[in-house]
Amino acid sequence: MAKLSIVVPCLNEEEALPLLVERVDSATSAWKGLREIILVDDGSTDGTWAGMEKAARDVADVRGIRLSSN
Repeated sequence: MAKLSIVVPCLNEEEALPLLVERVDSATSAWKGLREIILVDDGSTDGTWAGMEKAARDVADVRGIRLSSN
């Protein structure tokens, strides 16, 4: 059960996403296993969704949600 939920809306954030995930992961490392980092793709037209999928593979507490429309 997550005790800390961080929800981040993303729109065309392909370039910034890796740094964002790295910094949020680092800042909340004391909460590992008790946190969830939810990235929400709000209709991006770049590689944001692919970046979210990679982040979810690399960091166990990351989840991606892809909205069908904004």
